[in-house]
Amino acid sequence: QIIRRAIDCGARAATAGEFTTRAFLAGKIDLAQAEGVADMIASTDRATHRVALNQMRGGFSTELRGLRDELLRLSALLELELDFAEEEVEFADRTTLQHIMTAIDSHLARLIDSFTLGNALKEGIATAIVGAPNAGKSTLLNRLLNEERAMVSEIAGTTRDSIEESIVIAGRRFRVIDTAGIRSTDDRLEQMGIDRTFSSLRRAAVVLLVCDCSTWREHEDARDAAEAINRSIIELQLTEDQTLVTILNKCDCVSAEFVTALRSELSGEVLAISARTGDGVEDVVATLTRIAEAMTAEAGETVVTSARHYEALSNARWALGRALEGMASGLPSDLLCEEIRQVIYHLGTITGEITTDEIL
Repeated sequence: QIIRRAIDCGARAATAGEFTTRAFLAGKIDLAQAEGVADMIASTDRATHRVALNQMRGGFSTELRGLRDELLRLSALLELELDFAEEEVEFADRTTLQHIMTAIDSHLARLIDSFTLGNALKEGIATAIVGAPNAGKSTLLNRLLNEERAMVSEIAGTTRDSIEESIVIAGRRFRVIDTAGIRSTDDRLEQMGIDRTFSSLRRAAVVLLVCDCSTWREHEDARDAAEAINRSIIELQLTEDQTLVTILNKCDCVSAEFVTALRSELSGEVLAISARTGDGVEDVVATLTRIAEAMTAEAGETVVTSARHYEALSNARWALGRALEGMASGLPSDLLCEEIRQVIYHLGTITGEITTDEIL
């Protein structure tokens, strides 16, 4: 009623984001901080909330401002040389200049690399559950979600298409993808599902390879089983950026000695579970938590989550690369200045500072 009465007296309701806009225009916050407000509103878990909070409080902006200030100082010294061109005075020592620019290049590279994690945090860490038909992939998905999301049966090849669901584990969101079982088949529909499995696999940051221990029940030779699993891993053609977790499912169908021997034959992260009974599923959750924490720690405090910021940083690093190449080839100060100005410009587009008055 108060708001309605205020509007009747001539006031108007604020538009979406208007107070943030006013704060930006008044110079209270910069553009990156304003975007941090939007990210804060859109955050869906503790990890994205923390990243947005750091950006909103100016953590990202402060980092960029430090790089820009260093570049502005270098640019000013180079500009000063132009005023004393006839005296051939060198205000900016080229060796020091190269060291500083190389350090800035490394800093930009780290921020650019963090976008992979930032995008994963924002959209959810893509986690693909793969394996042979009837290995228990859908049962594992249902266990992780605590609901019967995927249809489960003893018939091999029940899952014909990818099923994607989100789950928050220890404050981090995962996009868990249950895929069709991988095998040779003449069924056109099932083959389409397998093709989609490999498509999902290429986009996944974490891969859970589910292996059916019950298939070795009659001839419990751990070495043969390990060789079969290693062949399956090779067929997945994973990249160095992807994290593999091998899950030995249906361990309740074989002896504990066989499971222990099999785990000793395999390398990397290996978990033994029974998706049907739920035994060991908590180890899967703990492993996913540890992987997410390691990814976050590796990226540092500042994580780039915006495609706009990623593009600006990439452009800035490209311009800086040209400046370093120019310095190595003896580029004149005026042309070197222009390359550095481009770096400053691209960094300034992130925070909204794109004026050249600072150099003056």
